[in-house]
Amino acid sequence: NTSADEESEVCCQIADTKVTDVQAEILTGGIGAHNTFDAPDCVHTADFTAFTTTDDGFVATLPPCSVVRFRVQ
Repeated sequence: NTSADEESEVCCQIADTKVTDVQAEILTGGIGAHNTFDAPDCVHTADFTAFTTTDDGFVATLPPCSVVRFRVQ
């Protein structure tokens, strides 16, 4: 989500496939956050659960300024 201050709803439909599992992780940290040698964990991944699965995909609400990776089976 490229917005700095608004959530974004994403609807993902996988054509001709029954979705059996969805897992996701988000890259955490504020808009200006970055890792350094002194603070190597300011930006890291964490589990992301703000989504619901559907028969053929998922619907997610992405926080402002976020990167989320979904693994769909």
